[in-house]
Amino acid sequence: QQQQQQQRPVVLWLLRSGDKMEFNLRQIAKNQYNLDDSCLVFANVAPRLEHLKRLALADLFLDTPAYNAHTVGCDALYAGVPIVSLLQPDTRFQSNLQNNNNNNNNNNN
Repeated sequence: QQQQQQQRPVVLWLLRSGDKMEFNLRQIAKNQYNLDDSCLVFANVAPRLEHLKRLALADLFLDTPAYNAHTVGCDALYAGVPIVSLLQPDTRFQSNLQNNNNNNNNNNN
């Protein structure tokens, strides 16, 4: 008898930016991807120490071209969270910063 592994739910954790944005993203998740409402978690801005503690709970940090993580990306690396960057051709500064931070982080281990 093969025992089934218990899997954690997968969520997309986003910074709360207003009711309209939250509503629209929940509608897209439901209507276009048939995802449960609980797959989106919206977090409020938090004091720095709280931010770093909750960031460390993440399994992956997704850096998107719309924002190009800089400080928060560095925070993610500091918390030990790997980053995946979705890059566009004109995002050299931010991608170079992330590559440099990733290389420095790997050299420190």
